[in-house]
Amino acid sequence: MTCVFESARTAVYAPLTHHLYTQVIFQLTVRCLSGTEIADDDAVVALLKRQYDVLAETTPTTVLLPWLPTPAMVRKLRATKVVYDTVVAAVDARERGGCARDDTLQLLLDAGDDRATIIGFIMGLLVAGARATGTTASWLVVYLSAYPEWRVEAKEEILRLLATHATESATSPLQARLASIPLAAWEADTPVFDALIRETLRIAQPHTAIRKNLGPDVLVDGKLVPAGAHVVYPFSDVHLDEALYPSPWVFDPTRPARQGKMEYLGFGGGNTVCLGNRLAKMMIKLSTGMFLLAFESSVVDATGIALAEAPVPDWNDAVHARPTRPCYLEYERTKVIL
Repeated sequence: MTCVFESARTAVYAPLTHHLYTQVIFQLTVRCLSGTEIADDDAVVALLKRQYDVLAETTPTTVLLPWLPTPAMVRKLRATKVVYDTVVAAVDARERGGCARDDTLQLLLDAGDDRATIIGFIMGLLVAGARATGTTASWLVVYLSAYPEWRVEAKEEILRLLATHATESATSPLQARLASIPLAAWEADTPVFDALIRETLRIAQPHTAIRKNLGPDVLVDGKLVPAGAHVVYPFSDVHLDEALYPSPWVFDPTRPARQGKMEYLGFGGGNTVCLGNRLAKMMIKLSTGMFLLAFESSVVDATGIALAEAPVPDWNDAVHARPTRPCYLEYERTKVIL
């Protein structure tokens, strides 16, 4: 996935590999889940993003021999320390300054959580913004660019939200008008976006669930899982099953929501559902809505020719889910003033 940053449609394409949207979503995640000491410093946010990119790197050796100090493992340890030191510095600065802020860090401090809990909370939750949410947002923009009819529907839904719920005047900046829409409206009055996100998660999130049986021995679908053993379940077994989803690689938000047991695992399933799914969906809706109102876009090849079919994510690329073949996002700015 690649993007160009021009005010008018152009034939110059710069490869970005969904860098744009992962950066945007990561910044939003940092803003929502850490402290202003981090979120207000662009250099620190960029540093953290680079470290989480290192932590996402996976090699056969790091999987099979996680105890072996390979170069990849050493890089991961160094990246972890940089993230840890950055979060610790933010906590220390807040405690020394004694100035309360309206952010998550302050909420944790006011609740009396110990430092280890606060640091672990921030370090752990930023992972989602660095990976899964950013990837989903990137692919949603690609699909909306490849399917003009869905881009129109999504844009119209955002315009209806603005007309119905925004409290800022029409002359206010777009971001202020979107921010004035109540959270309840974003969650309850966006059925088109809900369907778009659901279908994007189904196709473009090559997750694999891993669980350890802490005991006792248990039977799963007639197979014995001994105590201490791990169970690995790829989401593709469900999301790409033609019996459940005919033509599974086709982006079709009109598919009926599967109500059967574990027939959809976009945000997990059973007792393990992503606790941040509301925040993730909100960030995707807001960032994508701003893009739709500000730009017209299409998916093209390296020569600027529109693709006959939408790109397909590579499920073997478990971290980034990049397209199986290179593609480009061509766009131009609309008359909406940001």
